Amino acid sequence: MALALWTDLLFARTDWVRLDLATWSGNHAMVATARSLGFVEEGRFRRARMVDGVRYDSVVYGVLREEWRSPV
Repeated sequence: MALALWTDLLFARTDWVRLDLATWSGNHAMVATARSLGFVEEGRFRRARMVDGVRYDSVVYGVLREEWRSPV
């Protein structure tokens, strides 16, 4: 899984204590992927994104270095 590999790489090559990603609530695959990897919803901006004429929330997920358990 690309996000897991990318997260592994970033934690291995940096001293960052956290990573985050943003997507829109209608992107069900990205939301499910983030959650399945242990990313936690940290922010939600209601009705912030318009996609194909429909308003969706913008959501931000994060994971801390000490929480990360690589599935790869």
